[in-house]
Amino acid sequence: MYLKNITYYISLLLLIGSLSACEYFNFNKKNPETKGEILARVGNEYLYESDLQGIFSENTIDSAWVKKQHIDQWIYNELMVQKANNFLPKNSLKDIDRKVAQYRSSLITYQFERELLNQKADVDIAQEEIDKYYQDKSENLPLSHTIIQSRYIFLDKNAPKLDSIKYWIKKPTGNNLTKLKETGYQFATNLNTDGEWLPLEQLQAKLPEKISNPRSFLKQKKYFEMEDDSQVYLVYIQDYALEGDNPPQAYAEQDIKRILVNKRKQEYLKRIKNNIFDEAQNANRVEIY
Repeated sequence: MYLKNITYYISLLLLIGSLSACEYFNFNKKNPETKGEILARVGNEYLYESDLQGIFSENTIDSAWVKKQHIDQWIYNELMVQKANNFLPKNSLKDIDRKVAQYRSSLITYQFERELLNQKADVDIAQEEIDKYYQDKSENLPLSHTIIQSRYIFLDKNAPKLDSIKYWIKKPTGNNLTKLKETGYQFATNLNTDGEWLPLEQLQAKLPEKISNPRSFLKQKKYFEMEDDSQVYLVYIQDYALEGDNPPQAYAEQDIKRILVNKRKQEYLKRIKNNIFDEAQNANRVEIY
């Protein structure tokens, strides 16, 4: 994106913050009558009461302490700026001014782009677009981890109808899935009967022991049980996809939507930039020598 170097500029601003902090506090110093009570002075620079507007939040408990901290910080920054202006070579100061101006320009542009995208960009992605992207580009979305589609239920070892529950979770036909849900809602400590896709690691974190060789295990098992001192863990694997495989569409849709939204935003910003340039050029406000 246009602002891929924004992190660099932010870091730069932090490094030179002590040299530019006076800008924040003294932008109206030419009109001190509008600034209120003087709180501090360093050389010919003054800190006014109105310069501290906005430093207190609703949750501020000790406002006097917060105020003192800001005054002390302002004094330190001003001393550093004044000392630096006398110490640093003029070329260095010019370079700092250039970098600050560059950062300011980038930040303004970034904020402008954000406002444009928030107000104007159409980011509603139709299901047909998602379907087409998956059909054309699913090979570009290889899984970085193994995922499973499963039903599971975790119960107390003494839960009623345990044998029936084991049958229902393996054979969710007819009325069995309804019975599984109703019983699970009453007695399960953890339940998933919707068969959504999730990372295998997410399921393993809920189990009392790890599956040692997931690739081999998933190829051989559709149903398994585990237990600890108090609970039994029943899991039925409906489907799975291994690391490096193309993901099923149901699992990839959120990633696809993010890709399409970002692409649409980039196209929209490109049109805006081109329109702004063409408008300025047609108005004779731009010349290239």
